[in-house]
Amino acid sequence: SYSVDSLHRGNLNQQQAHFSFTDPAGNVQSWGLKVRVRGKSRLQNCDYPPLKLNFSKKDLRAANLLEFDKYKLVVPCFEGPEAEAAVLREYLAYRAYNLVSPLSYRVKLLRLTRHDENGNHRPQVSLAFMLESTDQLVARTNTEELNKNFGLPAAAYAPSKEAKHALFQYLIGNTDWSNKLAMNIKKLKLENGAIAPVGYDFDHSGWAAASYASPRYSLGQEYIGDRVYLGYAQNDAVIKEAIQDFELARASLFLLTKHPLLSGADRRKLRWSLRQFYQTLQHIQWEPTSPLYEMLRGEDIHLIPGGHKKEEFMTK
Repeated sequence: SYSVDSLHRGNLNQQQAHFSFTDPAGNVQSWGLKVRVRGKSRLQNCDYPPLKLNFSKKDLRAANLLEFDKYKLVVPCFEGPEAEAAVLREYLAYRAYNLVSPLSYRVKLLRLTRHDENGNHRPQVSLAFMLESTDQLVARTNTEELNKNFGLPAAAYAPSKEAKHALFQYLIGNTDWSNKLAMNIKKLKLENGAIAPVGYDFDHSGWAAASYASPRYSLGQEYIGDRVYLGYAQNDAVIKEAIQDFELARASLFLLTKHPLLSGADRRKLRWSLRQFYQTLQHIQWEPTSPLYEMLRGEDIHLIPGGHKKEEFMTK
């Protein structure tokens, strides 16, 4: 619960709130915390932007919990079943990411009731999901978050980790990210000093297909979900290694499309998307006519994202 009128997209300040839930033991937990709105496109386009939750580390310590205190909460952009469906589809994109890489944000699906503490608005019940804290992701994967992470050269990245991230973004039909511009990614330093990108905010992907998302025509997209490979020009061995991880996860990825809350239309859409993805992987491996990177880039190999130069996609 929070003050709905004071927590809106025009106010970026933190507000007091309460978060209550029933734990697995059946006990009701109630926590005081601070919340604020977050996001970029959602902040501009949504009636209800996503929120940043900030719990008290002191309260976490008192409850003998780990001190991971900051979480993102994704809620429907507006009221109605289509906005809820988009939340579920984006949640499943994160779950797909988890299936192919531990270097990904874990998520928890919620049935959330939002109460206005001033009583001026009726309660709103909807699907939502929470992302784990970045600090928890870093601790879980034994990595280090880079805060000053603009302009790193392609050679700074761990090849297999970079290729797997780029191939995942290709799977879900997402172009709303950039390594160079640190857009919608976290950069984690591995034990060997190499960098691994971790994506988030998949609302512009073909899987989530939020109502406000629009194609990036400059990259060759004609509609949301058109696949454009934006990874670096790794060699065939690296890309084949990444492809193998997706092959191993194939059955589990298709199981995601059977989620009981998905509509029939969305189930068919996600299955079709997966089939097209795996057909592409089969084609480029079985009938190679050029390096795999160039085949993934296809006709769009000459199109480079804004803020980049062609040579910046080369690893040497």
